[in-house]
Amino acid sequence: MKVLAVLPPDDAIVNDLVRGIRVIEKRFGAETLTLAAEEDDHARYADIAGGRRLEKYVSGWTERGFNVIVYMLGLTPRMFKGASSAQRVYLFQTTSVIHPGRGPFILKHPEKYDEIEHPHIETHIFNRLSSRSWGFVNFPYGNLYMDPELGPVDSMGFRIAIDWRALADRDPDHKVVAIFGGSAAFSCLCMFDEMFATRLQERLDADRRRFRYTVLNFGMHDHVVIQEMMAYLLHASSVTPDIVLSHGGHNDCWYGLQDDTYLVSHCNLIYPRHAEEWSKFIHDTKNIATPPQFSCAVGETRNNIPQKVFKAYVTRKRQFKHMVESNGGTFLWGHQPVIWNRSHMTEWEKYIAQRNSGPFMRRLRTMMSRASDDLAAMQGLRLIDFTRVFAALGDDDDYMWDHVHASPAGDEVIARVYGDAILALEDGRWTEPTPWM
Repeated sequence: MKVLAVLPPDDAIVNDLVRGIRVIEKRFGAETLTLAAEEDDHARYADIAGGRRLEKYVSGWTERGFNVIVYMLGLTPRMFKGASSAQRVYLFQTTSVIHPGRGPFILKHPEKYDEIEHPHIETHIFNRLSSRSWGFVNFPYGNLYMDPELGPVDSMGFRIAIDWRALADRDPDHKVVAIFGGSAAFSCLCMFDEMFATRLQERLDADRRRFRYTVLNFGMHDHVVIQEMMAYLLHASSVTPDIVLSHGGHNDCWYGLQDDTYLVSHCNLIYPRHAEEWSKFIHDTKNIATPPQFSCAVGETRNNIPQKVFKAYVTRKRQFKHMVESNGGTFLWGHQPVIWNRSHMTEWEKYIAQRNSGPFMRRLRTMMSRASDDLAAMQGLRLIDFTRVFAALGDDDDYMWDHVHASPAGDEVIARVYGDAILALEDGRWTEPTPWM
C-alpha cells in the first residue's frame, strides 16, 4: 500500500506535523510513506522529513498511484479533488478548532464508512441503519457513537481492540479495570495509542506487582452518569470489573444546566439534549419552545440552578458507585479537568479559554469549580480530582486542546495519576494521588 502525506503550504505547528507523520506511519506503515510539499517549502520541511522521501507537490498529479492520501491541515486547508474509487482520502487536522470534539483523522473519500474503516459496520441492525459516518448512532438503550477514525472500536463503538467478553473467565490475579465517562474518557482528540486508557495499560504493565491488569475503555461521546450505568449493566458487568473509573462531571453539569427543570429537580435525571430534538422530529412538535443547544434559557427564563444539577449528578454517581461495589468492584470517582483549571496556561490554552468565555461557559466554569470543592468535602469517596492536578501543571505543554478534552500530553497525566491510584489500592493504602501538587 502506497501512502502519500501532503504537507501544508503555511506555517503549521512543527510538533503537530511530527505527530501527524508518526500517526500516519503507525496506521498505514512507515515503509510505504511518501511526503509531498510545494517546492518552495522543501527547505523548511527538510528536518521534519527526517530522511523520508519528499516529493514536489503538484495538485492532481502527485496523488496519482497512491492508495491512501492524507492532507495535513495547516492554516489553509487543502481541498482534495478527483480521487478515484480505489483511493482513500483523509484530512489530518493539526488543531482541534477546525472540527471541535473530533479526532485528527477525518475520512473524506469515500464519503461513508465501509468495513475497511469500521470492521463492525455490518455487525448489528443499528450500525446498519446508521448514517455510516462520524457521529451518533441511534440505539434503544441510549446513544452509541461511530468514531472509528481514531483506531480500533468494537461493535458498540467502544475503544476496545480485544475480545473482552472472554475476560469473564480469568485467573484471580488477573484484574479488569473498566473506564466510563463521556468523550473525555473516550479520549476523542487522541489516537488509540495516545488515549489514557492505553497509557494506563502500559503503566500497569511496566510496574507489574502481584496482579496483571487489563484496561477496557467504555467511555462514549456525550455520556452522562446514567448512561455510564447503562453501559456497565449492558456490557461490563458480565466480566465483573475489579476497578471502575468513572471519569466525568462535565457532561452532567453541561446538560444538567440545560435540561428540563422537572426532570432534573424532581427525578434527578440528566440527559443529553439531543433527545429533545429526536422527540420534536418523531412527533412533529417543533413548535414547542426549548432552549437552544448550549444555552440555559428560553427567552429570559433560566432552566436549572447549579445546586439542583449537582444534587442530581451526585445522586446518580453514588448509585453507580453502589452498583459497582455490590458487584464486588472498587469505584474510583474521577472529576475531570476543564480548560479553566489550568493556572499556568500556554498561549494555545489561553486562546481556547478566551473562545469559551460566553455566558453559558462562565456558568459551566463556576459549576465545575464548585463541584470540585463540594466533592472534596464529602466522605467515603475515592476521589481523584483532576481539577487540582491540572491546576498544578506548568506551561511546558498544551495539556488541554479544547475546553474539556485533553491533549495526548494531558491524557498521559491522567493515566499516570490513575495508575498511581490503582497501585496504591494494590498496596492496601489509599490517599488521593496528587504527584504534581
